[in-house]
Amino acid sequence: MSRNKVLLSNGNEIEANLISVLPTLSAPEIARKAGLTDESGFISVEHPTFRSTKFRNIFAIGDSAKGMIPAKTGRAAMISAENAAATIIKELGGKTLPYYTQGVICMMHAGDYSGMLIFDVNKYVKKIDFRWGLIYKYLKKLYSAMLISSAFNVPYHMALPYYN
Repeated sequence: MSRNKVLLSNGNEIEANLISVLPTLSAPEIARKAGLTDESGFISVEHPTFRSTKFRNIFAIGDSAKGMIPAKTGRAAMISAENAAATIIKELGGKTLPYYTQGVICMMHAGDYSGMLIFDVNKYVKKIDFRWGLIYKYLKKLYSAMLISSAFNVPYHMALPYYN
């Protein structure tokens, strides 16, 4: 790879001003060695609970779970963990908590401007919104500071409820 170019595995070069490298994702090696994964390299789970389809007492969240939204974001990991916890709490304590969808919220920062993309869908609602402007530069900073200061323990993640 040279400056402003990406060399593909087939030998082709593509010019680029911005390069974002996404590594191949899969469940961790320990999960693969334990036989928790399927041929995809991920742990197959039921949705919305994130319970393993192979082992009833195993839950997989975040990058380990098969069927996560392609973005594999921290927000999606938080929602998968929340859904798994809701299942465990219901089974052990009898308390019913809501399940949520894994939609995408992306706050982008580009120099003096920023934007926010929201894409969330369930059986009844499709929410798609893209907004761009100076205000999102400050919202991005506030949102990041809130997540870090709360150790990602936030009561509102802007996700739609999951409907069976």
